[in-house]
Amino acid sequence: NICVELSFPKGGKIVNSEPLYNNGWCVNVQPNGIIDNNYNYLFYESAQPNIWQKNTGYCIQRRQLTQFLKNDMQKRHFTDTEINDFLDYWIPILNTHNYYLIYPQTKQIIDKVIKVTFNQNPMVFYRLFYGFKGVNQPANINPPVIESFEREGFVAVEWGGYIL
Repeated sequence: NICVELSFPKGGKIVNSEPLYNNGWCVNVQPNGIIDNNYNYLFYESAQPNIWQKNTGYCIQRRQLTQFLKNDMQKRHFTDTEINDFLDYWIPILNTHNYYLIYPQTKQIIDKVIKVTFNQNPMVFYRLFYGFKGVNQPANINPPVIESFEREGFVAVEWGGYIL
C-alpha cells in the first residue's frame, strides 16, 4: 500500500489523471507493478511554468523519432512496456514538423517543477521527461549526458513528455 502526492513549487496543477487523483493516490501495488488490480501505472497531465532546460538535447528527423526514442529509453533502462506505452502515446502527436528538438529533463530538473512525495520512499526513484519542439530545419544542439538507473527492490519510475 502506497500513497503518492504531487505538488508544484513553481505553480501548476493536475489537469487530467487516471485513476482520479483527488488529493493524491493511495493504491495497492503488487510486486509485478500492477496497481489496484487494474492499472499498469499512475497517469497525470499537468500545467506548470515552462522553466525546463533547453541547453542540451537532440534534433531528430520526424521519421526517425520512434527508433531514436526507443534506443534512448533502452539506454536509460526503461522496460519494453514503458517504452511502448510512451511511443504509443507520443508518436501520433509528433507528426506536424520535419524535425523535433528533444530536451531530456532528469530528476534534478523535474523535482524543481513537480515534486512527488511517497508515504514509503522507494529505493530508487527515476524520472525522465522529454520536451518536444517541432522545427522544419535541422538544428545543432549539445547532446546531454545519459543517466540511467538500476531496478532493484522498490523502484518508482516516472516518464513523460510535453510540447514546447
